Amino acid sequence: MKNLILIFGPPSVGKMTVGQVLAKKKDYVLFHNHHSIEMTLELFEHGTNEFNKVNDGIRELVFKTVAESENINGFIFTFVMAFDMQKDIDYTKNVINIFKKKEWTIYTVELNSNLKTRLKRNKTENRLKHKKSKRNLDFSNKNLKEMEDKYTMKSEDGFYENVNYLRIDNTDKSVKEVVSILINNFKL
Repeated sequence: MKNLILIFGPPSVGKMTVGQVLAKKKDYVLFHNHHSIEMTLELFEHGTNEFNKVNDGIRELVFKTVAESENINGFIFTFVMAFDMQKDIDYTKNVINIFKKKEWTIYTVELNSNLKTRLKRNKTENRLKHKKSKRNLDFSNKNLKEMEDKYTMKSEDGFYENVNYLRIDNTDKSVKEVVSILINNFKL
């Protein structure tokens, strides 16, 4: 059985770190959103049409290739999702459908924590090591606060029918606790 695990939530909630620990524990492949973002930022400014085209193209190629792969049994993708933006919901459904067509089992995990906690996590060594564009902390903190004010990044009751769904408030939980909850809940 092949498993797709989507981990989403607001910026700096711990998606990548949870994905790293889960990937190592289950021998899955992790593709966090900044894998494609950092590469694309070397070419184009964030938010431009060119940036979006390249970033989306990289991701779609990765998703389709992984979904067809005989060599990968578990794949984790982490990303930020605004629940008040239909394009984000449609994008997520598209990713799910790529894998569903290849008969993967889909698991979705929504992480949440308060802004104060996320501002602390925004400057962790692991985050800054893997996300070059977050190293300007003044800009990154400002962006995090602006996104908090502008978007709804917590769902009401999940977002998509017919998929395994779990919401975890990880404000006061360690990464190991979150991964343990996830594994036990989904019986991975």
